[in-house]
Amino acid sequence: GSTEVTFYPQALQGGKFVADTQTAGSICLLLQASLPCLLFSPPAGPSPSQVTLRGGTDAQMAPPIDYLTSVFRPIVSKFGVKFDCDLKKRGFFPRGGGEVVVTPSSVQSLSPVCITDPGHVTKVTINSFVAGAVPIKVCAMDL
Repeated sequence: GSTEVTFYPQALQGGKFVADTQTAGSICLLLQASLPCLLFSPPAGPSPSQVTLRGGTDAQMAPPIDYLTSVFRPIVSKFGVKFDCDLKKRGFFPRGGGEVVVTPSSVQSLSPVCITDPGHVTKVTINSFVAGAVPIKVCAMDL
């Protein structure tokens, strides 16, 4: 196997990108890895950068897409990070097949934040999904 990787970085460049795991690989982990580059890259012309991510939206050992939109996005918005997240289709193990289109707003810098007050729990939402030939009663067993 490979023992060495060589990387020659260049200036960030915005545009429209696609990342397809071709499996149920986590879309959320792909986004967390690509979001900093998208945020700090200049827009490609008049339209903002955009990335289409394909894979698993609800993968094991990774945050689900609902965590990304309900928890991660509100927290990073405190830093001045804004992005639209359009869930086109959910994807599950083993085939994936999910698709999410993310359009971030470019930033020059991140705002400092102080998050020492955890706040109060005001609502708990539980989602359970099934796909394919799995009976809907399995959904209720998750709850």
